[in-house]
Amino acid sequence: MFEFKSSLEATFQSWSKPASESEEAKCENAIRMIKDALSKSVALKNRDIQVIPKGSYHNNTNVRLTSDVDIAVKLKDVFFCRLSRWARS
Repeated sequence: MFEFKSSLEATFQSWSKPASESEEAKCENAIRMIKDALSKSVALKNRDIQVIPKGSYHNNTNVRLTSDVDIAVKLKDVFFCRLSRWARS
């Protein structure tokens, strides 16, 4: 029983560590790729857009080496659209 508890504690301590350098590089690369794609878009390049790491990875609660990276893309501008052509009469 004590051996199992010790093993679980070691596992949880391992999981609670911050991202490794390679994991951090993966996150930074994902953010860079999103920003590059936004800057190449004619429709989006001049918009006020914020790219934000989110989720367990950002909060250091992820399972190391097995987690994905959640990234939010937030449009901070105001925009208007015309829906009349889709409205039913």
